[in-house]
Amino acid sequence: MESEYKNLEEFLYALRKEKDWSYDELAHKLDLDYVLPVTVKKWEKGLKYPELKEIYRLAEVYNTDPNKILYYKQLSLKAGMDSIHTQFIKWVSFLLNVSFITAKYICIGVLVLLVIFAFSFIHIQGERVKTEGTIVGKNYLCNFAKWA
Repeated sequence: MESEYKNLEEFLYALRKEKDWSYDELAHKLDLDYVLPVTVKKWEKGLKYPELKEIYRLAEVYNTDPNKILYYKQLSLKAGMDSIHTQFIKWVSFLLNVSFITAKYICIGVLVLLVIFAFSFIHIQGERVKTEGTIVGKNYLCNFAKWA
């Protein structure tokens, strides 16, 4: 089967956008009580994959071959879309309601800030050791070895 999309997420998103449906509209059209708009969004973000019954309903609603949906689901699984770092980025994407790429940059930015903070903390601790007991803000020396 020729692959137009990289994974199930892209495929489901493209099908929904082609019909110009919202998450609510698709959830309603699927006519499955347990499929909520948030469920549809999770499918498109790759946080959850539709089960077989849901795949057949999606195929009916979109008037497409269920094997095509299964094929893209398999592509997603083969591509390792369930790795822990990818799942974390997908959850950030879902919770902040941003694209996967934006969520990825947010995660990288937070990681860089954490590394900077860690090195700053280590540097401050190193400076404190170099002063050999100087208490910051005071004009006297204190030998911490005496206190130990």
